Formats: sequence, structure tokens, C-alpha cells
Amino acid sequence: MTRVPTSKAQNGGEPRPGHWSVPKLRPRDLELLVAVHEHRSITAAALQLGLTQPAASRALKDIEQSLRAHLFERDRTKGMNVTPAGALVLTRARSLLADLRSMAMELEAHRAGTGGHVRLGIIPFVPGPLIENLISELIGDRHRMSLSLTEGPTTQLLDDLRMQ
Repeated sequence: MTRVPTSKAQNGGEPRPGHWSVPKLRPRDLELLVAVHEHRSITAAALQLGLTQPAASRALKDIEQSLRAHLFERDRTKGMNVTPAGALVLTRARSLLADLRSMAMELEAHRAGTGGHVRLGIIPFVPGPLIENLISELIGDRHRMSLSLTEGPTTQLLDDLRMQ
């Protein structure tokens, strides 16, 4: 997780060396950063996100202050150009947004009963075709479901089950 120096410290408002805090960013902030970069325009980014241009500008200013970094160079003819610090933040923003989308999909699959993890223990004498049919029935069209298969004697499988 990216950490930035705190803005208030005991020594006259300057960050203490080695003292860091996590910035308070929301998913909407990350979406704004990505949209500004993609459109190279605050106005177009605001339109995409259903914000007014002043609200998007204010939010971008707040994000930059929170991160204590200048993320975009503003040029009236060339649009918004990402700074090196902005490139670093954008990489993380995209990754975090992808993780949030993935989490939402996994939760939806869990709620719908089409996701999750199944652990299956079988004894060594179960025929392969029977195992394949069982796995096919368990997983079926549940593409978000994963499976762990353990083979062993009944006593070992029961012991493993008790330890879970």
C-alpha cells in the first residue's frame, strides 16, 4: 500500500522523517484520476463520471493535496499531461480499481451460489471417471468456483477435516 508523509507533525507542520500515513482516497477519486488521464481533460472526465467540471477540479486538487504530489501538468493547448508521480499513482489506481471490481464479482458469485471454494477428500480406491463426474457436477457452470482435491486414507482425511 502506498504511504505518504503526514501533513501535520509536531515539528512546525512538517512531516517527521520516517512518519507516514495512508492517504484517504475513495474509489471515486481513483476513477477520476484514470478518467482525467484517459481524456486528458477534466471537463471530459467530469462528464464521464457525472460530475460538474468545478467539482472534478476541486476533487483533483484535494487528491493532489492528500497525496502531497503534483499528478498532472495543466496545459490549455495540450490538455492534462501526467507527471512522473502521477504515472506512479495511476498504475496503483488502475490496480486498485481492478481489485475492487474483482472483489465485487466474487461476492456476487458467492451470493448467487456460483462461486467459492470446495475442498474434496477422496480415498485412493475411487475410480478416476467417478472423480471426473463428481468434479463436473460440483463445478458445472460455476466458473468462479475453485476446487482442492486431496487423496488419502479415511483417517487422514478426517484428521484434515477436523483441523479446518
